[in-house]
Amino acid sequence: MAVERIARAMAWGELRGRDRGLRGSSGVWLAVWVVTVAYRYLRKMAAPEPTVIREELQPGQQLVITHFAKDATPGDGSKPSRRSRRKAS
Repeated sequence: MAVERIARAMAWGELRGRDRGLRGSSGVWLAVWVVTVAYRYLRKMAAPEPTVIREELQPGQQLVITHFAKDATPGDGSKPSRRSRRKAS
């Protein structure tokens, strides 16, 4: 929630700084624009690299993509699917 507020404030500052500082004549708003743009580029450069996996699927194979929390293992606290519950009963 705090991150959203910071991002919203930075976007507002960047737009206001561009309009009043870069296009206008206010040195303070120009400094605000420079700081917000620098912040955006530094966050982009400091972000971790995404995980990219490339594999070729052969005919008849399927791709299953899952996502688990870092501390959770598959099957922790998850209830069985509707299909498996029906087969069991």
